[in-house]
Amino acid sequence: MNKSTLRNLSIVLFALVAILIALEVGERDTDVSSGELLFEGLKAQINDVRRVTVERPGTDGATDVVTISNETGTWSVAARANYPASIATLRELLIALADARVLEEKTADPERYEQLGVRDPAVSGSKGVKITIAGEDFAYSLILGNAHQGANRYARIADQLTSVLIDKNPSLPDSAGGWLRDDLVDIDAADVRSAVIRHADGETIRIVKDSREDSDFRVPDLPDGRELSYPTVANSVGGALNDLKLEDVRRAEAGEPTSTAELETFDGLRIVVETTEVDGDTWIALDAAVASSPPSQTASEETAGEAATEPSADADAAQGEVPPDPAAAAAAINERLRGWQFKIPSYKANQLTRRWDDILKADTDTE
Repeated sequence: MNKSTLRNLSIVLFALVAILIALEVGERDTDVSSGELLFEGLKAQINDVRRVTVERPGTDGATDVVTISNETGTWSVAARANYPASIATLRELLIALADARVLEEKTADPERYEQLGVRDPAVSGSKGVKITIAGEDFAYSLILGNAHQGANRYARIADQLTSVLIDKNPSLPDSAGGWLRDDLVDIDAADVRSAVIRHADGETIRIVKDSREDSDFRVPDLPDGRELSYPTVANSVGGALNDLKLEDVRRAEAGEPTSTAELETFDGLRIVVETTEVDGDTWIALDAAVASSPPSQTASEETAGEAATEPSADADAAQGEVPPDPAAAAAAINERLRGWQFKIPSYKANQLTRRWDDILKADTDTE
């Protein structure tokens, strides 16, 4: 190979490299660059956000849209009849996006968006999730794509061609229910003195405790010849309202419940839980009142109560705890939960709808 040929090959190679570089540069926008905030200005405006919209690819080519808004001073989820939203979930997302920085620019070729999951969710086959954050006079919109190495995520600002890798991987609920404030009531089994479950067919189970010091519930009305499957089996019924959370919510609908559970506390609070089965899911409605019988206390508790300073009902309610005064507790529960039905986890539904066969040893006479 002579010098002329080598020189010509070098010129061709140089030209090819120049073309490749030009193509790569041509794919990029210059609106974002490595190390910069993804959304310059969002952090300063975060307290002025009034609406967050999340769009996901739905079924049959439709797009699922969830809007969380604060137009009236309270964050709520529009798709769930404006039930209160989870402030913690919303705050986590907003802070993550306000702090997000660009690690690396990626493709600007729409044909390659789906490799990173940053195609608009309105496009058929997309995996992207579009998030729009808006205030009175500003809006930010991006499409979140696939996670990368756990802590990072691909993204694309909605009106730009260039996709990027950011240093955050925001956690997003996969349905409208995940954006809801999920705490319902939280009553420890130790505070419960009795519970009654009544089924529509007449079957009734009652459990009781004589004092707070009792570790286990008694079942006083056992059917003749039957015994508990194990001594502590009734405790799960007494703990059914401990850390009770929702999975979804809807406006209360008329209809006869399939069962009703009524729990009373030693402080004199009564909570009635009506259960309805709909397409395999359990929905409950809650109502609270002061118990008809007076609160029960042991002598030691009465003595301790005289010396103790009673905490503020308002302070307890603000923390999501049940105030010690039954009237205040009932009012706080009803103000927040009355008029709604809640889908709850299956294990909690089981605790609130127990039947004799769930807590008794098998009846050998019928086998």
